[in-house]
Amino acid sequence: MTRLWALLVALAAAAAAVPDCERTDRTRPGHVLCEPRTLGLMDRLSEEAAVAAAPVTSLTVRCSSSEEESFITNGTLSGLETLTELTLERCRLAELPAALAELTRLRSLTVRTFSDSRLNVSHNRLQEVAELGLTAGCQLPDLVSLDLSHNQVTALPSGALAALPALTELSVSHNALELLEAGALSGLPTLQKLDLSDNALSTTPAELLQPTPRLAELRLARNRLATWINSETFAGLKRLLVLDLAHNRLGQIDASVFAGLYSLQSLQLHHNQIDDVAPNANASSLQELSLSDNRLTQVPEAVSDLQLLKVLDLGNNYISAVGGAQLASMQQLFSLRLEGNVLTEVTHDMLRALPHVRILNLSGNRIQRVEPGAFESSGALEAVRLDANQLTQIDGLFAGLSRLRWLNVSDNSIARFDYASVPRGLVWLDLHRNEITELSNRDDIADQMSIRNLDVSFNRLTSLSAKNLPKSAELLSTHCFTTCHCCDFDACDCEMTCPAGCRCYHDQSWSSNIIDCSNNNFEEIPGRLPMDATEVYLDGNNFKNLSGLTFLGRKNMKVLYLNSSKIDRNLVTEFNGQEFVGLDRLRELYLQDNQLTHVQNNTFEPLRQLEVLRLDGNQLEDFSVWELEKNPYLVEIGLTDNAWTCACDYLRRFQGWLTANAKKVVDFSSLVCRFEGDAEARAIYGSNETCYERPSPPPSVLLLLAALTAVVFAYRAELRVWIYSRCGVRVCYRSALDEEQERLFDAFVSYSERDKAFVQHVLAPKLEHGEPPYRLALHYRDFAHSAYLADTIVEAVESSRRTIMVLSRNFIENEWCRFQFKSAHHEVLKDRQKRLIVILLGDVPQRDLDPDLRLYLKTNTCISWDDKLFWDKLRFSMPDVKNNMRGLRSVSHYSEIDEAKYFQRSPSTMETLWG
Repeated sequence: MTRLWALLVALAAAAAAVPDCERTDRTRPGHVLCEPRTLGLMDRLSEEAAVAAAPVTSLTVRCSSSEEESFITNGTLSGLETLTELTLERCRLAELPAALAELTRLRSLTVRTFSDSRLNVSHNRLQEVAELGLTAGCQLPDLVSLDLSHNQVTALPSGALAALPALTELSVSHNALELLEAGALSGLPTLQKLDLSDNALSTTPAELLQPTPRLAELRLARNRLATWINSETFAGLKRLLVLDLAHNRLGQIDASVFAGLYSLQSLQLHHNQIDDVAPNANASSLQELSLSDNRLTQVPEAVSDLQLLKVLDLGNNYISAVGGAQLASMQQLFSLRLEGNVLTEVTHDMLRALPHVRILNLSGNRIQRVEPGAFESSGALEAVRLDANQLTQIDGLFAGLSRLRWLNVSDNSIARFDYASVPRGLVWLDLHRNEITELSNRDDIADQMSIRNLDVSFNRLTSLSAKNLPKSAELLSTHCFTTCHCCDFDACDCEMTCPAGCRCYHDQSWSSNIIDCSNNNFEEIPGRLPMDATEVYLDGNNFKNLSGLTFLGRKNMKVLYLNSSKIDRNLVTEFNGQEFVGLDRLRELYLQDNQLTHVQNNTFEPLRQLEVLRLDGNQLEDFSVWELEKNPYLVEIGLTDNAWTCACDYLRRFQGWLTANAKKVVDFSSLVCRFEGDAEARAIYGSNETCYERPSPPPSVLLLLAALTAVVFAYRAELRVWIYSRCGVRVCYRSALDEEQERLFDAFVSYSERDKAFVQHVLAPKLEHGEPPYRLALHYRDFAHSAYLADTIVEAVESSRRTIMVLSRNFIENEWCRFQFKSAHHEVLKDRQKRLIVILLGDVPQRDLDPDLRLYLKTNTCISWDDKLFWDKLRFSMPDVKNNMRGLRSVSHYSEIDEAKYFQRSPSTMETLWG
């Protein structure tokens, strides 16, 4: 009997735990409403929601208890694979659960918590706090956090926030604040954190902070504050722990400024104009002080009173000497930064009173000498920077520093190095940019070292063997930065993986990453070069071509070798203009001794910082060398041993450019040209003749003209594009399409989210910042994600003079499979023939295209990304733009749309357009 009773109780409890779900809307048979107490009681949701035969496509969950925290477990939503719309109301969620990944068809997610403890209205266009409606009659007594950052607020009037008596955190950063009234913070007695940084404040009332006695953190960085700070400014803030006044215009700090700030632990004063800090500044509790990037000529006397200081930053000033007495009282100092001053030596007295300092940064000074034993009293040192100085030797300087793990002596004039001169426990050693000719390893001490990271690049080493390198040195395999959230997947831009067959090296900060893929007989560039590669060596391979996206995204690359000194005679034959897109920082490019016959004029245009370019030893005939004027930093160019043509039109321009740039061309005196079929070589530079005339052509002119006419007719489309790209004139082209009323955008770009990198980093910048500049609306950049996808697409296409569809396998297999996406395109494009431009990206087999897409390809302009004339054809297909309409070159999230025009649509559409 007892067991039967227990079973009945358990069944009753289980029945009560099942949420009350019902189908409330007869017009929507697939919609279900559930009202559990919390989401934690939804484990049997799939059974309850499936009470009727119709599949569940829309689900609303309304929690009856907003006090209890809700959770969604992995099995809660199983069985609801048909769900496309999910709404969660009054459920207390700390984060969106991973269980939502089970809903593969979900297209709309709405979460409404109805919580009034935190209010975030950042990144809007608020100009006044009054727009929030916070008045005496509309108080929010439970609000503890208010974020007004990234708006356009210019003033904070008195009592503006008095309706928030429980507020503890307030951020008004990144606005345009110029005025703070005396009572702006009145009524906020519990305020603990205040952020007013990144504004235009030049002064504040003395009594501004009086109503906030509990303030613990105050940030006023990046304003225009100059002379307003005095003894009354921070009066009464006994609990203040953090004060940030960096990036202002402060000139002097008086002794009374910080009086009463007994708890202050962190003070940021960097990037000001301070030339002195008065002694007895009453900040004896400070643990962190930053005075970098000011105008100090000596260590301020006030520093000697800071007995609890742990971090001191005096970098980037004009300090020429540091005495031991100035630092004597700082027995707890952990980190000392003196980078970027004018110190000339390190004395024994300087660090004598700092026995516990672990991090010492003396880089970027003029130090020529370090006294023997200067570091003896600082046995706790773990990291030392002496880079960018004028040292000539380091023997014996670091003896006794058994805890030293990190040493940087790069960019000096050190000529001799022996492993015996550094501690054996050293893990990271940087010796690059010195004058070292040999890595000495007497008594094989290198095998006893712990060095894992060693950089000896840019020295005078002529040979290197395993004996010269510590066995502990590591090679780069795979590395993920702490900010990388996708390293568990196969492809991830922020994952640093060394390609198979290559050797990779990096420095401690991963800011210098060397990829060595030499002598591997590669026939194509390794597919997964690390995105943060700074130097790439590809010697001894057999590359036949480089695709347009080979180096896309490698924005930190500075050195790229594709030449015979690092690549022994490859088979590269042409560049079509997009191979080096994104390599903004590349400085050296070696392409000599290949088989280059064609280089598109804009190939090197993206390389804005290029200094060295070698093109000698190829088969170039008519490359427009004068295009290299777009690379202002070029200092070394190699052009000899090519097949330069002597055609007059070309040769005149070549000679004119060469005369003006002879100092840059290392082989200018050896440059020769030839006529086609003529073996005689003629000097290009220094010849008395400015041009060589070819003999008169043979007869049969009529036959030649006929053949020419046939060629022109066969390639009339390409010719129209070519004439437009050179002269800006459309020949035999009906322009009535563009004689319509002016629209907001020149083009709307529809594409797959998986092709976002190509569209946003290659296609859009070229059109938005080229000549002429076009105004684009990009689907995944400029539209907020919402449930009203169809309306959004319709409005975007109707507001644009052209529609660009980036057709790829990703587009066909993903976006084009979504009914809303596909139907919206059909609706709006059926009456806009000839205004659609289709870009074929990658391999798109005809058999994968549905009839609608095939029709678009037949009846509209279609351009392949692999086309050599891609950019010319695309601009030819784009509408003409008026100069007076080019004030803005890019779209700013529909910020320019005529509101009156769209108020005729439903409120749901307006919500989609305005975010």
